[in-house]
Amino acid sequence: MRKPVIISFFIFAFYSCEAPYDTKLIFYNRSDKEIFVKLFTDKHSISDFLNNNKEAGWDFLGHYLMPDSSARFPAWYSWEKFIKKLDDKKVYFYVFDADSFRSYRLGLIGKNNLRYKQFDYNEEELIKADWIVNNGNISKGR
Repeated sequence: MRKPVIISFFIFAFYSCEAPYDTKLIFYNRSDKEIFVKLFTDKHSISDFLNNNKEAGWDFLGHYLMPDSSARFPAWYSWEKFIKKLDDKKVYFYVFDADSFRSYRLGLIGKNNLRYKQFDYNEEELIKADWIVNNGNISKGR
C-alpha cells in the first residue's frame, strides 16, 4: 500500500512543478525559403559567432526552419527577467538563408559573402506582439 502512495506523490510532484524555463518567445518562418535563425543577447556576439564557426556546439540555440514553420527560444524562468538583466535590454535575431549558411559552415563561402538580417527587440515590443516574431517582423497574434 505504501509503494503506490509514494509513486503517486512523485508523479503528482513532477507534473505540478513549473518548468524552470520560459518558451513563449517564438520565431515563425513565413517566407518561401528555408532559413537558419539564431538568437543573441547582444549585437556584438554575431562577430564572434561568425569567426568561430568550427567550434563544437557552434549553432547551439539556432534553428533551421522550413517555410511556414516555427521555433521556440527558451529563457531561464522568464523572458521578462532575462531581458532586464541584459546590458542593452534587447534580444537580437539573426536570419540567414539556410543554403548560404550551410555553405559557410562547410567553408565554401567566406564570411564577407554570407548575408544575414539582424532584428532587435526590447521587452515592450515583444510583449506587444505576444512574444511572436514573423521573419523578423513583429505582429500581434498567434
